[in-house]
Amino acid sequence: MVPPHAETITPQRNYINQEDFERRVQNGQILIIYNNKVYKLNKWIKYHPGGELAIRHMVGKDATDEINVFHPEYVFKKKINTFYIGEYEENTKLKEEKISEQKLISQTYRRYYLKLHELGLYECNYWNYFYESIRYTFLIISVWMLAIYGTQIWQYFLSAFCLGLFWHQLAFTAHDSGHSGITHNLLVDNLIGIFIADFMGGLSIGWWKRNHYVHHIVTNDPEHDPDIQHLPFFAVTTKFFNNLYSSFYRKTLYFDMAARFFIKFQHYLYYPVLCFGRFNLYVLSVNFILNEENVAFRRLEISDCGPLESFPKKMLRTTMDVDCPWWMDWFHGGLQFQAVHHLFPRVPRHNLRNCQHLVSEFCKEVGLEYHLYGFIKGNGIVLGALRDVANQAELLSNVVKSHNDKHLR
Repeated sequence: MVPPHAETITPQRNYINQEDFERRVQNGQILIIYNNKVYKLNKWIKYHPGGELAIRHMVGKDATDEINVFHPEYVFKKKINTFYIGEYEENTKLKEEKISEQKLISQTYRRYYLKLHELGLYECNYWNYFYESIRYTFLIISVWMLAIYGTQIWQYFLSAFCLGLFWHQLAFTAHDSGHSGITHNLLVDNLIGIFIADFMGGLSIGWWKRNHYVHHIVTNDPEHDPDIQHLPFFAVTTKFFNNLYSSFYRKTLYFDMAARFFIKFQHYLYYPVLCFGRFNLYVLSVNFILNEENVAFRRLEISDCGPLESFPKKMLRTTMDVDCPWWMDWFHGGLQFQAVHHLFPRVPRHNLRNCQHLVSEFCKEVGLEYHLYGFIKGNGIVLGALRDVANQAELLSNVVKSHNDKHLR
């Protein structure tokens, strides 16, 4: 498979230097850099399938890595040419050592990106989905048989368990379609995602894409990543104590009385609260379908380190992989390789294990840490981080209480 990111040859070349580029961005133009070319997205941004924020987080930056790994082939060959306005000329006098280091990481990362294509790891083996379909069919038949013909309470509980496992497994395929990682055809994968997520799961694939793409661009950023904005129940960093403004939800996340109470016990409540997380997804999905502008398939869905940090370094800093035997991949859906998936999100899920040694090589070559832990240790790291923030919340609560008691005296 030929990597879908070849240079575009344009008949007329208009050169835009770094100072002019920055001035245009400051004046409100939505400009990005791709392969040393400048593209203006003011007219396209509201129609972007991944939502406006996925683009806005890249305005004024080199988005080559992000565009390469997130988009299907036609975007590189046709769509992006519509927005071309000139060649980018960087002011070499303004280069810094830190920027050069990040560029070296990006250049090495792009070499590994090409290597994955050459090894055929971006190609989907549809036999994997055939085997998964057998598992899905077995689970849903078990649900109906136990629910309809069951006569004892344990049979109803087993039916509910099978339904939960069915949704759990099905979510992995919906995830693949959302990344256009099944057929690599945006329309076909969207229809697959709508059938699975909307009609079989009751969730909006359109909402998920808006949410998940931003998560991939600004992974674990407290102000921008909706996947870690879960007040009043969870706070993964003490930054949430400062009433952060969420750029995704467009509102302030207040560290109020309820948050101060729950956060102190979040490391104990982590698993119990997650059991009810799906209900929140229903609310978010319905709100998205009814109120969001420019939803591509609205009618069909309703029918049922800083700005200079390179993309690969940010992904490896904010994610980790869970080490487990190959026969457990089905349970995790292959997505226990979160670092690999975030580096190469359109690689078919069943190929992620085969990419692991390449990611390890890449990290050694550029001197980045590859976080790989066992299942128990990985969970311990998550709970430990929640406990540390909980202890800080309790300390803050005690300080406030002591201050108030002193005032009352």
